Amino acid sequence: MHKHGRSWDMLNYERDILSAIDWRQLGAVEPVNLDDQELLQEIRATIHLQDHDEPEKIILENTSEKLEISFFVRRLNDVIPNPWQAARIVKATLQAYREQGDDEDKLFTNRVYLSEVLKNKLRTQIDTLAETIFREKLDDNKIRFSLETDVALNFELEKTIEVIISKDAKRLTCSDASPVQLNLFNPVYEAEFNNLEKDFALYLDKKDAIQWWHRIAARQGYFLQGWRRDRVYPDFIACVQGDKKGQQRLLIFETKGQHLEGNSDTTYKQELIKTLESAYKNATEYGTMEAAGPNDKPMSFRMLLEDTWCETVNETIDDYSASSQ
Repeated sequence: MHKHGRSWDMLNYERDILSAIDWRQLGAVEPVNLDDQELLQEIRATIHLQDHDEPEKIILENTSEKLEISFFVRRLNDVIPNPWQAARIVKATLQAYREQGDDEDKLFTNRVYLSEVLKNKLRTQIDTLAETIFREKLDDNKIRFSLETDVALNFELEKTIEVIISKDAKRLTCSDASPVQLNLFNPVYEAEFNNLEKDFALYLDKKDAIQWWHRIAARQGYFLQGWRRDRVYPDFIACVQGDKKGQQRLLIFETKGQHLEGNSDTTYKQELIKTLESAYKNATEYGTMEAAGPNDKPMSFRMLLEDTWCETVNETIDDYSASSQ
């Protein structure tokens, strides 16, 4: 939640983070070598692609048409919404290329490649500035982490969910063919899980400390908003019972294949997860739902990697059980 005057509204990236950036901090982007022909033959378009996807290949044609600033400004629109600031940065960057000896024909021929390099480098710089703003607002109590439900539900949790399945869809079962016992909504189908998620769900279902677990539908339900535009949708929510009567903790899990460890998306999610868990102590009552007491930390966030998720889950549950004694 973000504070506006005396009220709190859901955090909005464009309004609360992006608009707070001082664009004067961004200047010319350091030029790259345009004489590397192997590099120029394949351009990786990363606007909507994840790091593990295959790159889009674009072959460039030589031409002598005029290079226009507006071409770059349009392609930067999803990164820098202010066209005047984008134009200023583009002009300074193109001038840097000219100063390193690149003529107009070379700049025009490589304009698509240049626009992607410019966008990717600016996105990285903007993410750094946005993260600083996000953390400063957390420290200044202008951003608080809170649990919010749809107002239309009148603060009641949903009792049913709808899923689209085939007629012969198979239900998720344990290794002995018995049905899972602790899933929050019943029934649950195998088609909703990949292999890692299935193994994880079946493991949770056997843990004595787990009261219930729920596989969140892709890009639906609960999400986390950080200092990037895209929301983070965790894969699982689970409730663990502490040793003391009535004590519970919600566990939020994001699963990742081992091959994605260290890529920019995974690293961002790990940093966001750590930041929000730390910030949760500032959660406050919202409407008629209390997300957390002022001195409580009843929620844990964990990134689960394919080779180590079992150890991470056990440590999380053991840590909570020990702290609740």
